[in-house]
Amino acid sequence: MSGIIASNAGRSSGLVKTGSSGDSWNYKSEVATTSGSSQEFTSISSGVRHVWITLREVGNSTDAEVRIILGDDGYENTGYRCVASSTSEDGIFVDVTDGFCLVGRDTRYDTNMRLTGMVELVRNDDSNHQWTCWGMVHAHHQTGSSDTFHSFCGTKQLSDELAKIKLELSTGNFDTGSMIMHSE
Repeated sequence: MSGIIASNAGRSSGLVKTGSSGDSWNYKSEVATTSGSSQEFTSISSGVRHVWITLREVGNSTDAEVRIILGDDGYENTGYRCVASSTSEDGIFVDVTDGFCLVGRDTRYDTNMRLTGMVELVRNDDSNHQWTCWGMVHAHHQTGSSDTFHSFCGTKQLSDELAKIKLELSTGNFDTGSMIMHSE
């Protein structure tokens, strides 16, 4: 853990750790998911090759799909190859092309659910900005006993360096929770 204090002297938010081999990790400030239909992490450092996003009790105002959208200069809403599955009674599998789908279709994430889990992104190829994303999310139902577990995996090739990441709802607004991003 050496280098944490020296590397963070005078910083107003986030932590940076520089390792002995030149590797470093960044901890971005927590982002509230209490309003709006999307929340973003922007100004991602050039050369980032590994990103973790932690979701903490993320809730929304209506039934919705939840997606991770990657961006370079702008957000790229096409060209994703992603499959999501659920432990619900029908074991739904969803094939998605407009983002990394965390939960599946509208009926899988309703207003009474809170998402807690982890999303991980790894850059596969530096020369063509190819990213792989996977994760697992627990959807805790606030008014019933229908908690579900969701998993997803996919790939996306960006046209340029990753610069921002967005958590987006297909409809409605976020109303509870937060998310945190770490990167290296």
